Amino acid sequence: RRLQTLRLVTQSEAQNEVTVQGIDDIFKARTRVAKDEEREVIWYKMVGNYPPYADYQEKTEREIPVVILEKIT
Repeated sequence: RRLQTLRLVTQSEAQNEVTVQGIDDIFKARTRVAKDEEREVIWYKMVGNYPPYADYQEKTEREIPVVILEKIT
């Protein structure tokens, strides 16, 4: 399910846990940064959905992180 509106409400950096609020859902999730091939696949999908991401990446020397949220059940 795709969240149209997403807001990270709280974060505990030590545990990489966040509370996520969507339009009609609030849930806890763990965060991690996508690396290597996983990041590349996701990054190209993101750029396909929102091309200005590529423009932003070109304007910076750092690699823009792709953060994965894994719902805690």
